[in-house]
Amino acid sequence: MNFLEYHPVTNSLLAIGLFGLGIVNTIFIVLLIGRAIPSKHPNFLRWAHRITGYIFFAFYLFISAVMFKKLSGINYLPPKGTIHAYIGSSIFLLIIIKICINRFFKKFYNRLPMYGVLILFAVYFQVALYAALYLYSALFGG
Repeated sequence: MNFLEYHPVTNSLLAIGLFGLGIVNTIFIVLLIGRAIPSKHPNFLRWAHRITGYIFFAFYLFISAVMFKKLSGINYLPPKGTIHAYIGSSIFLLIIIKICINRFFKKFYNRLPMYGVLILFAVYFQVALYAALYLYSALFGG
């Protein structure tokens, strides 16, 4: 059995894990920049956000590899699958834009939280579109 073979339950759980990791990542940065009283540990929150961001990106790339493997065996993609693939590809672009702004375009640094929220929403839509619906139907037969 190939490691990247398509298993809907496993892929759904991976997607939900990615969403959970995105929430944790968002909480770290919100605690850092969104508080009226500055945090006592700003360096920890900054590094925690950065490390969970890298883990998020690696996890996203792994899930993308699994999905591209699945996509290679399909001749026709239904409309819901097309939307799923489009949003998934958009997540990659948003992550790259966020990294580039952080590294090279410091002038737009104040817009980074907006890109983080867009990435989290896109992952949420991915999970709601396929993973949550699949797990719900698998668990409750609906």
